[in-house]
Amino acid sequence: MTILFFALVLTATDAQAQEASCAEPLTEEALVTALEAATAAIHDADADTHIVITDKLKAQLTCLDFVPKPEQWAEILLGIAIVAHHTKDDWESPLTTALTIDPGIDRLVGISHGFHDWQPPPRPEPTDRVAPEGTRVFYDGLIVSKIPQPMGIHLVQRRDGDGLQTLLLMDEAIPEAWLVAPEVASKKRDLGWGAIGVGGGLCLTHQSPEGAGTFAPESGGNGGGGAAAAHGWLRLVGPMGLRFGVAGQTSKIGTLDARVGPAWSNGDWTVSGAAAAHTASVLTGGAAQSFLLFYPSVGTAYRSGLFTVSADAGWSPAILAANGRVDITLGQRSLRPMLSARTHVSAAQFTIASDPVRALPTTETGAHLEVGFAWGKKS
Repeated sequence: MTILFFALVLTATDAQAQEASCAEPLTEEALVTALEAATAAIHDADADTHIVITDKLKAQLTCLDFVPKPEQWAEILLGIAIVAHHTKDDWESPLTTALTIDPGIDRLVGISHGFHDWQPPPRPEPTDRVAPEGTRVFYDGLIVSKIPQPMGIHLVQRRDGDGLQTLLLMDEAIPEAWLVAPEVASKKRDLGWGAIGVGGGLCLTHQSPEGAGTFAPESGGNGGGGAAAAHGWLRLVGPMGLRFGVAGQTSKIGTLDARVGPAWSNGDWTVSGAAAAHTASVLTGGAAQSFLLFYPSVGTAYRSGLFTVSADAGWSPAILAANGRVDITLGQRSLRPMLSARTHVSAAQFTIASDPVRALPTTETGAHLEVGFAWGKKS
């Protein structure tokens, strides 16, 4: 069945024949569901059901809206090899690629099966062709800097300013015209990503002055209140852009944290440095006062198909602050609903002008749930 599975996809060698418009994308959730059903069919020795599932995948593979994990692609090929062995078709090609990707994969067959102990031929050295600047090339789910030899069945994907394109190749080199990044980005160029939300949560504050007294008492408390936050990355040139973030909450005393600075992103990971500011409050003379404290900050963010995880932290002699959040998004649109869980912690150091000068440290911890929207292409 291997030949039947790939026949329609591989009848045309140029990329345009495979880059037909997709009515709807093949999402990670849909691929995982199909993979689970295909594996169940293998366990049930139901070749016909497996063929139906793989035929549907065949028609949708070039509509992938994400880069599959190498193990997922290896499992798909393993199932195809098992069915092909049963139907006396070419099973070595898909099994070779599956074992090259994951040599320790569970072959789902007994020790007496024809390919239980079968080993693939050595993997050839890659070619001298390299991925063009501004383009990332994925070969069977793995990013490559040098293009591999055109041998066997392979899922090839390219990510650049036009998004993600996918080819399925069998014993074919990647077409040069498909590999080269366009000189001018299309209107769909990825300009960045971000999220904004509102909600509520809990905030705990505490101050413990040295030599507490009526002017600066030891105090603390907690309270619920509203919260709002936004963060993201805006592309400037190539992988370089601007990372930003702002978060505020109201409890007994409102607080605000903001940062902006240069950042590098490859679509999945973002790493940044920023100038940041945080409001910290103290209770002195019977009144609460808020001060804006500045500090340098570093941060990182990781984006997957469904979620974004980010963290930022910084320090100065006046304050130590850290923020973390997880955004879960729904749907495939560029603007989609989001649920966010966010936390922050800070420790500020003030002094009381007295004789002698006394330290006045304060701490603040908060956790919030927010709903809102995320924008930008999914990674």
